[in-house]
Amino acid sequence: MGELLLVMSKAQPGRETDYVDWYMARHLPDMTRVPGVIAGDINALTPENPGAAWGLAARYQLDRPVAEVLGAIFQRAGGAEMPLTDAIDPPSVLMLAATPLSPARAASQQGGAPSLLFVALTNPPAGDHEAFNTRYDDEQIPQALSLSGVLTAQRFRLAPETAGKASSWAYLALYELSDEAGAAALSQLYGRSGAHTGMFRRIAARPA
Repeated sequence: MGELLLVMSKAQPGRETDYVDWYMARHLPDMTRVPGVIAGDINALTPENPGAAWGLAARYQLDRPVAEVLGAIFQRAGGAEMPLTDAIDPPSVLMLAATPLSPARAASQQGGAPSLLFVALTNPPAGDHEAFNTRYDDEQIPQALSLSGVLTAQRFRLAPETAGKASSWAYLALYELSDEAGAAALSQLYGRSGAHTGMFRRIAARPA
């Protein structure tokens, strides 16, 4: 299981279309040409999340250590190999290096293709990591996978710091859902996560 790089960001006010267009047409292809990045996708915040801190969530699957990949990204960023855009809101950018705690778990009843991504950033109450992880793995994930439209779930441990910026969270959970997921499934995910959360819709995906 390789590491994951999750990049959260948003556009300058009024530049949302420009930002998404640049990300899809230029930045995602540039990122998936970086050595060590084997696939990537972009996910846009859904209307259920007004006022969220980020508008886009990009996932990059890696086959080498995230520090090595970040070094290559920063060498290219702003140059001919990876031109940037003034449509981005720089203070919003958050990079999170994530190590899988276990393989992705699939629902026993599959239906539809994954089109939605629910992101949950979490911390254990009172710092009790063992009890938190046991409850999440043995109760919360199976309960989520029993909901109609929830297809997969996977948990990650977050690095304390990525690209010189500290993480406010210790863990990440990603749930993939189909368009058939009902309002009940979405409300239960929000209610059970106890986390900084957001629902995103996949708008582009690209293998390396």
